[in-house]
Amino acid sequence: MCPRMHSESGRGGAKNRQGNVRRKLPTTVSRIGKDAVHFLQKSPRLCYCAMLCCIVISAILAFSVMRPERKSVQGPISPLKGELSDGITQFLHTASSFNEVLALQRQIDSLLRKDRLNGTD
Repeated sequence: MCPRMHSESGRGGAKNRQGNVRRKLPTTVSRIGKDAVHFLQKSPRLCYCAMLCCIVISAILAFSVMRPERKSVQGPISPLKGELSDGITQFLHTASSFNEVLALQRQIDSLLRKDRLNGTD
C-alpha cells in the first residue's frame, strides 16, 4: 500500500496558503524592485532604446491602425451639391429665426410705448 500523503485541503489549508502568500508577497515585490533598479543601473542605454521603440510603435499604431474611417467621395459634384443644400436650409432657418426676433422686438416696443399695462399685456 501507498503511504498516506497529507494534503492541505483539510482544515486550515487555505488559511496557510493565504498566510504564505501574504508573508512572501512583500519580499517578492521588493526583490523584483531591486532587480529592476539593478538592471536600470547596469544598462540604461538598453532601457532608453526600449522606451523609444515603444513610443515609435505606439505612434505608428496611432496613425495607422487606430485612424477613423473616412467617408468615400463619389465625385466632385456630390460634395458641392450637399454643401449647397445644407447652406440653403441653414439660410432659411436663419431667416425664420431673424423674423421671430423682429416680431418679438415689435411686441416689446409696443408694450414699452404704453403708459399702463393691464393683465393681458
